[in-house]
Amino acid sequence: MIKNLSYYDKETNEEINDLLGEQYNLFNKIKMNGIGSRRMIIENFSPEFIFVKSDFNDIQYANIELRPKGILVHITKGIQNFGWAIPFYKLSIFHTSFFSIHSEGAYLNLNKSKSVNENKDFIRKLMHLKLIATT
Repeated sequence: MIKNLSYYDKETNEEINDLLGEQYNLFNKIKMNGIGSRRMIIENFSPEFIFVKSDFNDIQYANIELRPKGILVHITKGIQNFGWAIPFYKLSIFHTSFFSIHSEGAYLNLNKSKSVNENKDFIRKLMHLKLIATT
């Protein structure tokens, strides 16, 4: 589910919360040592994200937010923000020449050079939560 998150919309927030669970509260964020990744450079994406493609040759960024039942991938295009809600049971992650996030045929390839080293602990935490949620 890809939604425009640039402006607050109660219905959109309810849909995301139903699918992924409520955002973690401050105590849990501190206990988990953070719930968000650093920004990562988008290298390639599936046709579902063609509307996100920049009209210029700008670098496009994404970051990942952990939720109790999945992840919310935040994608920035200029001043607009989009969110890709992925429950853990539909999430596939590949660690090849790119760091790839897949769900229901859609994918994002993220640059591995700087991003993965900066987000190594976050990726471990993500994989651990996915393992717990799907067993």
